[in-house]
Amino acid sequence: MQSILVPLIDVVWPGILAPEVRERYADAAIVARCASEFAATHRLMVDHAGGRYAITPYAGFLCEDALYKGELLEAYRTAVAGGAEVSVHIHADRAAGEARYSDADFMRASIRARRADLASAGLHTTSYRSGEFGFSAVLADVLVEEGFDIDLSSAPGHADPVNQAFWPAAPRAGHYLADGRLFEIPIGVDGQGNERVRNYMHVEVSDLDNQKRILDSLRAAAGDDLPAVTHALFHSYSSALPAMAERWQRLLDYAAGSGWTLATPAEARAAYDRAA
Repeated sequence: MQSILVPLIDVVWPGILAPEVRERYADAAIVARCASEFAATHRLMVDHAGGRYAITPYAGFLCEDALYKGELLEAYRTAVAGGAEVSVHIHADRAAGEARYSDADFMRASIRARRADLASAGLHTTSYRSGEFGFSAVLADVLVEEGFDIDLSSAPGHADPVNQAFWPAAPRAGHYLADGRLFEIPIGVDGQGNERVRNYMHVEVSDLDNQKRILDSLRAAAGDDLPAVTHALFHSYSSALPAMAERWQRLLDYAAGSGWTLATPAEARAAYDRAA
């Protein structure tokens, strides 16, 4: 059965939540840096993923809409024209004081605002991702009501009540949530623990061999009936770090060479639906 990897690019600046950075809001210099790093990341994705990937620009308490405007918005449009998909990405986690993923009014307003920013550039999206893997039944209802059909917030095995992240028993591969309204594409995980360094496909914090091991374990665990669907997380600022950029490139090349199809969230969902 087909195995599908969604390469996911989180557009943000480095160290956003570090103590020395978190008080600095997204000023013009930061946005310009993000635009330059995203441009480099996009070139990498064209060369190593055929341009098929997910873009999740940060929106949160340090940066409500700066990464959904101007030069970056035009860059997303170029990427989407080449095969990528842009998703709404809201950080409503404890970094802002308390997690608000169960606050229906707040989440609805935040999602609508960022979706409208994308729409202003002709970009339509029905996929969403939370920061820090936060989620709730309330958020699921908001997403469905707003016309979203794909979520990328799941981290199977992970539980962080402070950030409203509750995924201890979540499936490792793509699946529909219980009521069948929202297709979940989890971050890649080996199912052997909940340490980001060892068990998840958070590429910057884990070496290449370990990332390959997680991919191989997901393929081995896949059934014969439905495709294994997962995503791997990389941040746009890492394209400026040669060792990290090389790790990401080599992982994408390994995935493509070992039977994984690289795809956008919408393409992954469509493949799953065809097989179901």
